[in-house]
Amino acid sequence: MHSHNITETLLARMGDRVHIHIFDSAVPPPEKRNENITYISGDVKVIGHLERAFNSVNGHLATVFHL
Repeated sequence: MHSHNITETLLARMGDRVHIHIFDSAVPPPEKRNENITYISGDVKVIGHLERAFNSVNGHLATVFHL
């Protein structure tokens, strides 16, 4: 899977299926987190701007992987 940052992810097309890893904003970015930090992940089918998906988890950082 290819990793995208939030800005790049907004270029995803409608209908794309992506995998989102959501990290709490209080913890470091994924590349700096340690193994003890937990995260929520889920599959999301893009039906509009991914920005809306991030707005729905406001206050979180998200790393998105295209499936």
